[in-house]
Amino acid sequence: MTRLQQVILERLKTTVMVWLAVYPSVLLTIWLVGDRTQDWPMPLRVLGATLLIAPIVTNISQPAVRTIVEKIEKAIVRWQSRSRLKPRPSWTITQKSKDPEI
Repeated sequence: MTRLQQVILERLKTTVMVWLAVYPSVLLTIWLVGDRTQDWPMPLRVLGATLLIAPIVTNISQPAVRTIVEKIEKAIVRWQSRSRLKPRPSWTITQKSKDPEI
């Protein structure tokens, strides 16, 4: 894998992790307070939502997503290392020796 591919993959991973942290937080906030702020002007609704969402994402959602992704990555690395250590089946036919001493 080239350096450019590694950078692109890392940025994609970061983007997905941020989305996984933000989406549930926004959904929960809208579900809990959406009806109460319906009559507010749009800039005030956005301000209120961001005041609630930013601390939730920063202190709860993002660390949780990061921990889960790290555990998944460790499990994948363990699985890959185990599969590399397993002996591969030999597809060549070997003749059995007729000599009983061997």
